[in-house]
Amino acid sequence: MVTIGAAGKDREVLLPCFSAVFIEQILFPAVYCMKSKWTADGGPMNFQSISYFIVLAREKNFTRAAEKLHMTQQALSASMASLEKEWGMPFFLRHVPLELTNGGRVFYEYALRLADEEEELRRALSDVADDRRGTLRIGTGFMREREIMPALCAGFRKFYPKVSFTLVEGSNTDLEKMVREGDLDLAVARFGKTVEGIVTRPFYEEHIAFLVSKELLFSRGFSEDDIESLAHSHLESMESLRSVPFVVTSRDNVAGEAAAGYLDRASFKPEIAASSDNMGTLIDLSMRSVGALFCPANMIHWTTEEASRDMVCIDLWETKYTISFGWKRKSPAWSIREAFMEYAVHSIRS
Repeated sequence: MVTIGAAGKDREVLLPCFSAVFIEQILFPAVYCMKSKWTADGGPMNFQSISYFIVLAREKNFTRAAEKLHMTQQALSASMASLEKEWGMPFFLRHVPLELTNGGRVFYEYALRLADEEEELRRALSDVADDRRGTLRIGTGFMREREIMPALCAGFRKFYPKVSFTLVEGSNTDLEKMVREGDLDLAVARFGKTVEGIVTRPFYEEHIAFLVSKELLFSRGFSEDDIESLAHSHLESMESLRSVPFVVTSRDNVAGEAAAGYLDRASFKPEIAASSDNMGTLIDLSMRSVGALFCPANMIHWTTEEASRDMVCIDLWETKYTISFGWKRKSPAWSIREAFMEYAVHSIRS
């Protein structure tokens, strides 16, 4: 930020003049050079340095940005110093966390546009050449990637062998952020009715199930009749589970949200035996009689017929929700992304 001291009539005369000079001689030339894809000294722009700059501006930390870019911190620092030299101005205030200068903020906005334009051109040329190649970056939830992505990726590559995948796991909040920032081409998640900056398309429906081992119920005084009664209930009341411990996940995801709804309505404070963000771990714990669990029904897979007989599983159909595709609203159209969504929807329905 530039601070200028002036008083009285000097302020009225000097500040407008300074502003006009700054805009005409500094800001406009810099913007024009960026839009022309050339640096301030007339040389060609280094697109790779711009991509590095975008990541660093988001991460606000050289170490994290270097890790994300799979390069050394020294190489990233040298690249940024070269970029600033090319443009004749600093883009970062080098304290913790890093902060963009005024020039850095202007450069960032145009760098994002240039990155989008470059990607749009690359994909458009691929479509025109009917080459059907590229890397599709897809983000999913921690268990959903394991459940649906292997079959979808393998099947899609039979039709599009030149397409590769980068698969990323994260929470819904993380996935939305990565989509908005352009780090993902597509996310498969549970989105709200409207999500700022993201276009959504329904994919398929899931629901929550209640899972508990019979061994755990017997150890807490349940009889065969009690277990049979529980198995045919819809958990209208949690009272019979007062003595049963639970394994739970974060309320930030759909299973944790559903569990919180049931447990908060209970007339007792439940015993929490374990908590984890990894649903696979929680399902394993539940099957080992550590605690009862609320989890997505499609993630329960019986390894043996005996295992299914040893568990009580109650489908909670009232918890049904939609899993959708989501992509950045302003991202350019890409035939590969469209083809993948069509293939995925067809595969799930069949």
